[in-house]
Amino acid sequence: MSQRTTEMLKMAEIFPAYEFLLESDLATICERIESKSYPKSIYEKVAEDIQQIKNGDYIHKIDKYFDSFYEQTNTVLDYLAEDFIICLDEVQKIKSRAEAIAKDNQNLIQELIEKNKIVPTGFVTQQDYLDFCDKIKTKQTIYLEKQDIGFVDKQSMHAKRNGYSFSYREVNFFRSSMDLLFQKLQKAMASTKQTVILRRKRR
Repeated sequence: MSQRTTEMLKMAEIFPAYEFLLESDLATICERIESKSYPKSIYEKVAEDIQQIKNGDYIHKIDKYFDSFYEQTNTVLDYLAEDFIICLDEVQKIKSRAEAIAKDNQNLIQELIEKNKIVPTGFVTQQDYLDFCDKIKTKQTIYLEKQDIGFVDKQSMHAKRNGYSFSYREVNFFRSSMDLLFQKLQKAMASTKQTVILRRKRR
């Protein structure tokens, strides 16, 4: 971060800026794009994109024509094995954020249509919060919610029946005030509350 040299290296490994593995050759991808119907107002732009893709400049076009580059779309949930455990911190906030993203996407789609621009496939095929809830039901899940709020989302109430739920309350960071930390711990022990202390492992 400081730009200072700490040691001399004989070799450095530089990773690519983009990591897109194509399922099909570019000719097949272009055929898929051409086979779809587009409004006349943007057909010329689509033709320009197809020509650039054929020339190998496809990195910035994948978002526009994602369904033509990849036949099946997955999320990170599809790659998790059965023995993985997912922790969701404050489901209501996750829901609110998901709804805000969906609303922003709809506004952006409308704006692109009005400007006769291509709507990226990802905006149209993006899964909503209910789709996420359906997928999460098949996974081992731990729900964390604040004590004063609790589970207020109907789609997540299955956590109490089929998963594990923990209520918690936030505490201030103690920073270097160890005396304050000890006082809090002694108070918790006196009230027979179970206390869990986590620390970050330094590499």
